[in-house]
Amino acid sequence: MLGHRHNRVVIRLRWRANPLCSRLRVPSPRWLVPADEVVAALNAGRSIRLEGCAIVGSIDLARVASPLVSDIRIHGCDFKDTFYASRPVTISGVVSITGSQFAAVGLSSVRFTRPFEAVGCQFLSDTRFIETAFDGGADFSICSFHEKPFVRIMTADYALSLYYCNFSKGADFSGSRVLGDLSISDIALTSGTLTFHRASIGGTARLMVTLQRDPQVFGGSIDFSNATIGDLVISSGDRENRSEYTGPPRWDLAADIFLKESKINTRALHNVKFLKTVDLADSRIRSVLKKTAQFTQVVGAWPVDTEFHSCFISYSSKDQAFTE
Repeated sequence: MLGHRHNRVVIRLRWRANPLCSRLRVPSPRWLVPADEVVAALNAGRSIRLEGCAIVGSIDLARVASPLVSDIRIHGCDFKDTFYASRPVTISGVVSITGSQFAAVGLSSVRFTRPFEAVGCQFLSDTRFIETAFDGGADFSICSFHEKPFVRIMTADYALSLYYCNFSKGADFSGSRVLGDLSISDIALTSGTLTFHRASIGGTARLMVTLQRDPQVFGGSIDFSNATIGDLVISSGDRENRSEYTGPPRWDLAADIFLKESKINTRALHNVKFLKTVDLADSRIRSVLKKTAQFTQVVGAWPVDTEFHSCFISYSSKDQAFTE
C-alpha cells in the first residue's frame, strides 16, 4: 500500500549510482506499486512522490478529474505498462520525472500548464506527445528514445530542451511550435531523421557540441525544411563565449541538413565541417555567419555574409540550466 504523509503519497529508498548517466543518482526499483493506487491517490487530490518503485499496470490520466491539480514527482521508477491519457486532460500541478523508465507513453492532447520535466529517462517503445501543450516549456534533457517518438504539432510557450538526448531511430517534431529557444546540443542520432518540418521556433535553435560530451556519430539526418526559425546556431562550442574553451576545435558533422524552403533570420555556423549535404533550396535566410565552416556539398545559394553583434545566449547560461 502507498504511505500517506501530509496529504502526499511518499515512497523513498536509498540511492545508488545510475550507470546510464553520471549526472543522476537512481534508486534500484524494489517496491511494486499498483497503478490503480496511484490513480486513486490523484483522484483524492493527493500529490505523488515516488522513488525507486516499479509501477505495475497502466496509468490512464483520463481516469482522474481534469484539471489534475496534484503534483507528480517521480524519480528512479520503472513504468512496466503504458502511461497515457485516453482523452484530452489538463494538468496544472508540477510534473517532474527523473531517471525513470517507460514501457510506453501516450500523452497526446494533454495540456501541462506548468513547466514539464522528464530528465534522464529511458523511453523504451512507443512514445507520443502529439498535439501536447507545454504551457511552461518542456525539458527532456539526457533522455534516450529507443524507438522513434512522435511529438507532432506540439506547442511549448517557452523553451524546449532535447539537450544530450539519444535518438536511436530519429524523432518527429513536425509542425511543432516553440515560442522560446530549442536546444538539440550534444545529441546522438543513431539512425533515421530528426525532423522539425514545418515547425516554428521563435527563439534560437542550437545544434552544438560542447565539452560536456564527446561528439557522437550521426547515422541520420536533421530536417528543418519549411520551418520558421528565429536564429539557427550549428557550432562546436559557443562562438559568443570568447573567454573560455567551450568545444572541440572542429566538429565533423556527418548528417544531411535540410533547410529547403525554410525561413531563418540569422544562421551562425562555427568551427563545423559538414561532411554531407546542406540543402538550402528555396530557403530564405536573412544573413549567415560561416567564416569558420567547411562544406562538402551545398544545394542552393547562400545569402551574402553579414557580420554583426548578436545576442545568442551561451551554452553555460542557457543549456546548462536545463540539467540543474
